[in-house]
Amino acid sequence: MTGTPGTMGTPDLFRPDPAHLAAARPAEPCGLGHRVPGYAEGTAAFTLTPRPAAAKTARSLLTTALADWDLSALTSDVSLVVSELVANALLHGAPAVAMRWSIGLRLENRGRSLLCAITDASPRPPATGLPGLTSVSGRGLQLVAGFSDRWGWNLCPCGQGKDVWARFALPAPTT
Repeated sequence: MTGTPGTMGTPDLFRPDPAHLAAARPAEPCGLGHRVPGYAEGTAAFTLTPRPAAAKTARSLLTTALADWDLSALTSDVSLVVSELVANALLHGAPAVAMRWSIGLRLENRGRSLLCAITDASPRPPATGLPGLTSVSGRGLQLVAGFSDRWGWNLCPCGQGKDVWARFALPAPTT
């Protein structure tokens, strides 16, 4: 696949419906819109508007990217994790001061693993908790840990916001 930094490759690889096109655009991952260097082939990056439909948009973009990379077998698990991370960004990722912000979605096909990162504008680390038996929330990061091989977070290189990422092992190539 060929492409320019920050895109999935040729335009025919990016095929979400028009509603998704209005809600997401190819972009750098920083939730504040700062340019982050180092994109290469096998990377897809999008900026999502922080609204309830962001998780649905992220799942659609993810499904398209995985299909284009012949990784559709991972769609179910990766979609669940990305949905949880986008939901966390919506709930907890707003900047401390009122300003325009967005949610970044970055996918990196690294050959042996797939990295999914969600970027938001808050520098606060994700917090895992122990929800009560009747709690309706608070289990998202436990799901992320259970469905991915590894997860973590780091501050954005721009010094504002953070990436919360999850890594998935790719199936061994068949010969």
